[in-house]
Amino acid sequence: MNYKIVSDFSPASVCAIGFVPTVAIGFYVAGKEAEVIEHCGYAHALYPELEFIGCSSESNIYHTLPHIDNSNHTCIFMLLEIRKDAYHIETIGCSELEAWEKCTPKFASAHAFLFELPESCSEQTIEVTQKRLGVGGKLYGMIAGSPEEAVMPTLFYNGRFIHHQALICSIDSRYYEMQGIAIHNFEPIGLRLEITKAKGHRLYALEGRPALEVIEEIIGEIHQEGINSFEHPLFLFHKNDSISESSVLSSIKSIDREQGSILLYKEIDDSYREIKISTPLGVTEEKKRFQRLFDPQLNCGVLFLFACIGMKQFLGTREHMWLITLAKHLNHPFIGAHAFGEIGTSISEVSSQLQNQTFTLCSLCEKEMV
Repeated sequence: MNYKIVSDFSPASVCAIGFVPTVAIGFYVAGKEAEVIEHCGYAHALYPELEFIGCSSESNIYHTLPHIDNSNHTCIFMLLEIRKDAYHIETIGCSELEAWEKCTPKFASAHAFLFELPESCSEQTIEVTQKRLGVGGKLYGMIAGSPEEAVMPTLFYNGRFIHHQALICSIDSRYYEMQGIAIHNFEPIGLRLEITKAKGHRLYALEGRPALEVIEEIIGEIHQEGINSFEHPLFLFHKNDSISESSVLSSIKSIDREQGSILLYKEIDDSYREIKISTPLGVTEEKKRFQRLFDPQLNCGVLFLFACIGMKQFLGTREHMWLITLAKHLNHPFIGAHAFGEIGTSISEVSSQLQNQTFTLCSLCEKEMV
């Protein structure tokens, strides 16, 4: 599969890539919408049939040093030569999910990239998309990010911005393979706490008492500085989860002292029964966890890294260290972005879920045809 990483879409740069790209997937820093419109115009002038997909980010991740450089890489795209009969791109809104679920998918079995907006029906869209991919279908993606609260995250498709829909790119699994893994640097500690009242993203009660009161009895008072630096993620467990690998991590978005409630980035649906407090891994365990990204099965084709803004804030300069280490171990190009939620899974047997504070790496490879 031919590819080219592009952050400069000037005609001189794009026309010299040596193949005709069919799909462009990438990221632009929220607030730089004028630039992505200009880049898309350059690309379509040379390649009118190019499918141009973009997702806004808090910041972008580039495959060469310094990896994170918003001044030079405000837009970064992977141009791909994917078979025209092997991909299908759709935009789906919350009100369309029920009808869409009943429609026959384009491919009998597929993998997909899914890009969503904050405050959307993320969990439902992920669940429906996963079902439509068929047996073995892999799903990876992110929630669009923004560097400032005043700047609205957006999605971009072929010259227009999307504000109220999800963007899905399905790829036929007969011709392409997708693999991935999500890792974080926390572990659950203490007893499981039963969720006795929750609605939407808000956690009201644990063990029959105000959720904030219970949590602060264990970890101490939660301050705004700690919320801003994503210091207190919580593990959510389904009823029958027996190991932390199948649980998901969600960051605290805000607290309400009057209600005694906690607002999470992840929706707490009825399937979640318990939570656990988290604690950061030690240096040795953190190294082991990050080394899982070096899996040879992932090191093929092209790679996309969806990294949580919470991971960036929490790791600080250690994120640069891990990006440098990752780049040295990967023999294939990658691009990435900092998101407000990552779609993926920590173990292959579990369907993809929306998580926080992860590094989620996925690869897209062309299958060798017999």
